[in-house]
Amino acid sequence: MNHKEIENIIFDLGGVIINLNIENTFRKFSELFKKDISVDIFSDHRKYGFFRAYEVGRISDEEFRGHIRELAGFPVEDRQIDDAWIAMLMEIPEDRISWIYEATRRYNCVVLSNTNSIHVKYFEAFFNKVTPYGYPKDVWQKLYYSHEIGERKPDAAAFEYVLNDSGFDPSKTVLFDDLKDNLESANKLGIRTEYVVRNQLRKEQLLDEIR
Repeated sequence: MNHKEIENIIFDLGGVIINLNIENTFRKFSELFKKDISVDIFSDHRKYGFFRAYEVGRISDEEFRGHIRELAGFPVEDRQIDDAWIAMLMEIPEDRISWIYEATRRYNCVVLSNTNSIHVKYFEAFFNKVTPYGYPKDVWQKLYYSHEIGERKPDAAAFEYVLNDSGFDPSKTVLFDDLKDNLESANKLGIRTEYVVRNQLRKEQLLDEIR
């Protein structure tokens, strides 16, 4: 898709900036708890609403770990829980981050991510370690993390928060995201959208097609 007159980019985090494999985490939980913990529970908000609550900052890290211990059915150390939870966050390819950095020199760029404090602490330290660009706050104008703003995608309120806070004109803004529900919600607010196949952001998609 060729986006004309774009001034602003909203980046998703997992699957766009950093590679994401959610199954890794639930495989780790299954190994740790010695029983099958299906990845499906991650999106079962009716029965396992603590995942969503954690993403919007309604429960603390320790409360989240407490719910994970309930899944285990026996005491588990914080470090073991955190290591499994972080396992879904994978590489940040060097070439990809160079394209993204180039985009931040051309456009007003922010991040909007459904995430949580354990993941953010890891991501920010990892980004600083494996890229030459410093910390994420040194690259993007602002980072909107769901657990800090109290809203998550695909809820319209998450996008409205970003638009209101940044002052972005939605018609001059494009969202790069790997989930179609998020793209559809943003599009209803007038934000242009670009679907990213998970973990496969292309250089021409980012730098050529939005010129």
